[in-house]
Amino acid sequence: MKKIIRIAIGIITVIGIGMFVCNENFTNINSNQYLTAKEEKRSFLVHENQKCTKDSMSFDFNRFTGKWSFFELHCKEGNKITIKDNSKIDKGKFFIVVLDSNYNNIAMKEEKNKEDIEFSVPKDGKYLLRIVGEKASGHFDISIKSDGDLETVYKDFWS
Repeated sequence: MKKIIRIAIGIITVIGIGMFVCNENFTNINSNQYLTAKEEKRSFLVHENQKCTKDSMSFDFNRFTGKWSFFELHCKEGNKITIKDNSKIDKGKFFIVVLDSNYNNIAMKEEKNKEDIEFSVPKDGKYLLRIVGEKASGHFDISIKSDGDLETVYKDFWS
């Protein structure tokens, strides 16, 4: 009987350690916890042909992994924002996320969904427009429209 208990404890220990290691080393990119985390680690194998204006951005990329909050949006409560998405993602997982200044998820889409992002600003302040990817490749192309005042600030990849 003691032998069975030792074996059971050993199995439970191995399973517990395995679950801990998996949670620490393998990110669930789909989770709200990952999409909204403040930390931004990111890498591209290729990032080229970038065009950026005060209300749009496009570039070609290969093997993007991580998070990049590339625009700050400064806007007023009730302002209706539309993010027109003409991106074409060929490989990997890719998300566009809108975060408030406390990193709460305001709006998001997974790139395989072809609709645009529309939201009303819940309160005056700063919002972040973020891309999140896992081994993603393709062409990113968005433009931002607003029915009220909107100030955008570009955040370079290296900042």
